Parts: sequence; C-alpha cells; structure tokens
Amino acid sequence: HSARQLHDTFRAANGATCCRVLSGKSRCDSQRSRFRQCADLTANAAEMAATLIITERPELIQSADHRFLRTSDSCITAMVNRLLHTVGIKH
Repeated sequence: HSARQLHDTFRAANGATCCRVLSGKSRCDSQRSRFRQCADLTANAAEMAATLIITERPELIQSADHRFLRTSDSCITAMVNRLLHTVGIKH
C-alpha cells in the first residue's frame, strides 16, 4: 500500500518513474547536469517517502534527535523541519 502510494505520488510529480524516461530530457546536457537532475529526483523521492512514513507512523518522530535538529543548520535539518510542518508536528 505505502509503496504504491509513493510510486503514484512520484509519478504524478515527475511524469514517470523510469530513470531512462526521467533522464531522457537531459541527454544533450553535461554529465554534471544529469547527475544534478538525478540527485534532485532522488532527494524528492526520499522526502516523499519520509513524509509518507511520518504520516503513517507519527510516533516515530519521537525518536528523532530534536536537540540536533534545533542546533544544526543544514539541508537535512531544513528538510526534516519542512517534513514535520507538512504533517503538522511541532518539535
């Protein structure tokens, strides 16, 4: 159920789930550009998966290192905070 939901959400957001289809648009671009596109899509999928997990199992957020999240200034911290906000959890 959750895997199907992640698949469908990713497909709706990106138009496909196949790497060949997703990277087909950037064939003429540089290797760096293709890598960046892949990294962005992977990060997007990870955030979708994390949102799904936290939505399904909000009790898991209690095991997060909240002290680290408050003191760390990183992309990961921003993503986790955005995720928590999305699912309506304040830490």
